[in-house]
Formats: sequence, structure tokens, C-alpha cells
Amino acid sequence: MDTNKLKPYERILGVERPLLMLPLNVIVMGRINGRVPEKDIRSAIINVCAKHPLLSVRVVNDSEGNTKFTSSDVPHPEVRSIPRQGMDHWVTVAEEHYRDAFDLEKGPLARFHILHDDQGFELIICAHHVICDGMSMCFAIRDILKAITSPSSMDYSRIVPPEITMETANDPPKMNGIIKLFFSFINKKWNKKQTHFSLGRFQDLNQVYWKANHRMKIKAWELETELTRSLVSRCRAEKVTVNTALWTAFLQAQSHVQGNKEHFRNQAGLAVSVRDKLKIDVGEAFGFYASSLSLPLRIKDDLSFWDQSRKLQNSINNARKKKNPLSMLISSLIEPGLIDSLYLAKYKLFESKLSKRFLGKMAWDKLNYGYSITNVGKVKIESDFGDLKLDSIYGPVVYSDVNEKTVGVTTVDDKLTFVMTYNMDIVGEEQANEIRSNTNQRLSEALR
Repeated sequence: MDTNKLKPYERILGVERPLLMLPLNVIVMGRINGRVPEKDIRSAIINVCAKHPLLSVRVVNDSEGNTKFTSSDVPHPEVRSIPRQGMDHWVTVAEEHYRDAFDLEKGPLARFHILHDDQGFELIICAHHVICDGMSMCFAIRDILKAITSPSSMDYSRIVPPEITMETANDPPKMNGIIKLFFSFINKKWNKKQTHFSLGRFQDLNQVYWKANHRMKIKAWELETELTRSLVSRCRAEKVTVNTALWTAFLQAQSHVQGNKEHFRNQAGLAVSVRDKLKIDVGEAFGFYASSLSLPLRIKDDLSFWDQSRKLQNSINNARKKKNPLSMLISSLIEPGLIDSLYLAKYKLFESKLSKRFLGKMAWDKLNYGYSITNVGKVKIESDFGDLKLDSIYGPVVYSDVNEKTVGVTTVDDKLTFVMTYNMDIVGEEQANEIRSNTNQRLSEALR
């Protein structure tokens, strides 16, 4: 594929804009059995980046004050190759490079690692959350494997990711006069200061943020294939979703290991895909199509696992009915500079009473959730790619300082995997190990 013939991709940032100045990356790892020349992997990555334009963008501020993505003058993504030192080596690599800031002005906002040995390799993709969600990263892994093994039959046509706007939303949030008046008042107060932040401030924030959160850790494990199949079957019989059963196991383990005295452990951050919430078919586009719902999820010690699951499912279903996941569109009413200022104020890189007040209103100034769980679900990806076999996908790996524990769940070919991020200053290593083992124990006991 001649990537030089493609016209530059450009568009103004929309709902992703509040993520731009946050040190928030996403990592997904694909484990592949089988060997292939490294040059073929590198070539496939370059071609797939052209297919999914957000993998090859940088950020610019135009003359009208808009912030936009552009693929013009963006170098090829960094691809590092490392000999694999055991099956858990990828966790060490992910922990080290998750913290590395992307150069927003230079781009691209994604990088790749190949960990290889005689049995196969692991492909790690790390990208800024502003360009992607967990499902996007899974599609990218699949497309790279296709481009490696079947380059001539691969469709390299550029997939332009549809935008999330008030016009494209199936059910846009109601923005009544009171909401607009409130944000108009806030914006006027902010604009009196005429404060704007350069993209270079992101580098400063990233450095301070990771100095404060340097004890971030990743814990990864999997559910055996037979247990995964049993879980799916049992959930059908009990009339609950697999996602709800996982929430039950994690919350019960949390209650057992940590207790529920801390208020945030009774609050949950439920990740939601909005790919099916638009009038435009999103399909397999690579982009940011994620939202979240905040809701109380409390564990009752006197309920059985499956009765507790049904109770949680009712709570989750009610939250889905009452809360609009596209309410993030309201962020378009807020001055971008004010949003940019919030984490700068949190980490004492900017002084503003208004920013601190708004930080508190958005609850970004403290721990919000005991758990935030992103379950990508069963990803519709084949496991056989010629001489290569996709063994599993781990992710999405995300760390946020407003979540005590953040969990990514993915299922590929009846293998369910977990990754949990946490800060050892808040959750000790012994506690984290106990949470992992207790979660597995809860699932195993529920399936007996």
C-alpha cells in the first residue's frame, strides 16, 4: 500500500476533547503463537495505521482556536522489538511504557512493542485514550495479523471514524436553558482571565502526574477455557449477563478483602460502548466510542452469588435506562481551556479558584470508584491467521487516579482475560493478589 498517496486526514476534536490533556493511555496486548519475520510485522503496522487514520495523527491548534487532528507530516509510529523473557514479561514492559507521554504536537499518538521468542510473539499497542477505545485496539490487532499473513487479500481502504455529535446521536442529551445559562456564566468567568494552555503543558503534567502515581501496577490473569464456557452457559441459565456475573465476583472479593467502609467502594464506574448509539454506522472504525455510567452497586452478604447477580443486573439495567451515555456531549458547552486547567490545578501546575471548584464538581479531585470495569466482551475475531494463531488478548489496560482499581476484560476464542491496574500506595500488593484469587474463587464456586 502506498501510504504517500493518501490525502491528509483532518478533523476538529469533539467529544474526545476533555481527554486531550489527561495522562490517560490505553494498552492492549495480543499473544500470538507462531513465528514471522519482524520486517513483515513492521510493514503490516504501517499499512494498518494508514487504514485507521487516528493511529497516525498529531494535534494542532488552528487559527480559529479549534483543536484538530491531522495526519499531515506525522512520522511512522515507533515499533520496538524486545526478546521475550517469560509470559509475564509484557506486564513489565507495559508498566514501564504506559507512563511515557506522547508528543501531541509531533505525533503519532500510538506506539508498538513486539516481544518475541521461539514460540511466538506478543504485540503490545499503546495509544492515547483521545484516539481510541478498547474495541478499536482489538480491531487493530486483528488487522495487523491479517496484513501479516494475507497482505494481498487485505482491504486497506481508509476507514474514516464517524464523529459523535448532537446531529449524529440517536438520543442526544437534553440541553435546557438552565444548563446552557450555567455554562455560559462559567465560561464568561473563565474567559475574563483569557488563559490558554499550550500542548507542551501536557508534558509537564505527565511528569508530575507519574511522580505522584509512580507505584502504579498491572496485574493480569486469565480464566481457563472450560471455566469461561461454563460461565457463559451458567449465566444463560441464570438469566444474567456475563458482565454482571463478573461485577458480582469482583465486588464480593472487594467486600471480603477490603470491606465497604470507604464510600467510593460502593460506587461503580461502568464502561459503556456508544458504537450503537449513533445514526451513522460506526462498524469497525478505530476511534473513541466509549462512555461511562456512575452508579451505586452494593453487595449484600446474605445473598447467594446468583441472587446477588440478579440484584446487580437490575441496578445496572435501571442506570442504563435513566442515564444517557452520550451526556458527554454536554462538554461541548464548556470552554476547552477550562477543562484543560482541571488536572493542571489538581497537580498544582496552575492556580485558579474556578478550576478547583469545577474540579470538585466533576469529582476529579478524589477517588470516585472502588472499581471501574471495562468489559470489551467476546471480540468477534478469528483465532487462526495462516500459520499464526491468536492465543488471547489482554486489555484494555487503563490507569486513572480517580479509580481505586480499574479492570479490563476481554474474551477471545472462549478465553477470558483480566487486567487490573492499581496504585500500591492505596492497594498493597498482598491485597491485590488476594483480590485476584478471591475473584477467581467466587467464580469457581458459583459454577459448581
